[in-house]
Amino acid sequence: MSNEKLVKKVLRMLPKRFAHKVTAIEEAQDLSIMGFDELIENLTTFEMTLEITEPAKGKGVALQASNSENGEENLAETLNMLVKNFNKTLKRFNKKPYFGGSTPAFTARDIQEAMVNPSVNECLADNLSDDEGDLTEEELTANYQLLFIKWSKLTQTYTSGEIERAALKKNNDELLKIVEEQNLEICILKDKVDGMVKGIK
Repeated sequence: MSNEKLVKKVLRMLPKRFAHKVTAIEEAQDLSIMGFDELIENLTTFEMTLEITEPAKGKGVALQASNSENGEENLAETLNMLVKNFNKTLKRFNKKPYFGGSTPAFTARDIQEAMVNPSVNECLADNLSDDEGDLTEEELTANYQLLFIKWSKLTQTYTSGEIERAALKKNNDELLKIVEEQNLEICILKDKVDGMVKGIK
């Protein structure tokens, strides 16, 4: 592959954030004489300046507004974000999932009570849809606690689903065994009938 084709191919494959740089390179330089190494150096320099000037993009779990109608998808995204940021949060709170004092902000009993409380979903929605800027550590902890409660609920649902699936699989295996036994019995009876038919002839 010629150097010119290689350079053009690389320029075509770059992501959209390089669009301005690609245009500048195509207008300023003759691609037929531009070296591949020169192009790579140019793009590397541009990418490093891009990373320095671009602010870090990311969603905070607590700041997600719920505009979409699809609640399960939003919940899945929120839980994924929670899992990704959980270790950072634990380090931030000195590896304790609660503030100050010697007692945790929530206990297993609190979680069990919250699971049967129908207002948990409303509380979760209220706390997740607040978009008033930066949250205090107390608000962030409260949001994580609510997400933890919701996660516990989903885990329980998943576990009960797994138990039900295992029971159905066991039932299915038993039914398959019965079908196999009946097929064997049918074969035996068929052989007896064939023997009787041959005996009559």
